[in-house]
Amino acid sequence: MAERNDGRLHPLMDAYWQDKAAKLESITISTYAVADVVTDFHGMGTFKGYRRLGSKDKWLRKKRTCSNSLTNFLCGANNGRHDPPMWDGRSGSWR
Repeated sequence: MAERNDGRLHPLMDAYWQDKAAKLESITISTYAVADVVTDFHGMGTFKGYRRLGSKDKWLRKKRTCSNSLTNFLCGANNGRHDPPMWDGRSGSWR
């Protein structure tokens, strides 16, 4: 029977959690990642994960806010927001 973990048995990163972590280096398909840079905590994880991806064709877009861009995307509203910059993994530059 598999070990049940509610966070109390393994509260910190250890072999138990490392076994469950995504093997990003083995992802070789084209990848489009979006980082929310409103909070450094979550944005940093996306940047670190992007660097570990095994894909040669990968792009990273950073967003400063979710709600305005999401509203624009879903509703086609003209809310004055422009497309956020995107990192092109092939050319190694921001667009």
